[in-house]
Amino acid sequence: MMTRFAAGPLQAGVRDVLQASLPVMESIASLYDTVPETAVSPYLYFGASEEVAEDTKTLTGRSITFDLGIVAGSGGQCTVKSLFSLIDTALKDGGLAVSGWSLVSLSLVSARVDANQKTLQGTIAQRTTEGVLRYKALLFQQQS
Repeated sequence: MMTRFAAGPLQAGVRDVLQASLPVMESIASLYDTVPETAVSPYLYFGASEEVAEDTKTLTGRSITFDLGIVAGSGGQCTVKSLFSLIDTALKDGGLAVSGWSLVSLSLVSARVDANQKTLQGTIAQRTTEGVLRYKALLFQQQS
């Protein structure tokens, strides 16, 4: 019996596409599901996701909104925005396959960049830049 949840297979497909993209992998230190404390930037991580039923009378469907986060360390906004472009191109052109599901659409919902400062006793110890790409995917379960 196939699962009615699509978020796991979608994340696996996204991971496969990003890892197969030479421009993305040459531009980041790593891709994480759970970011370790020892992570070296710039890195990419899977953030929040939400799965909503989009069933029809005859098909099991899912709408999934998911975040891909980028931490650029001191690389700044230009690094994050450059990675945005590489990631979006890889996802749009990389032949994203989702095991057990047919991908109907994948669209970029938003792209956000935040510049953060970490302070240590009143002085700036480190500046980091983080970006988040939010995507929405529509999938229908393949018929057996």
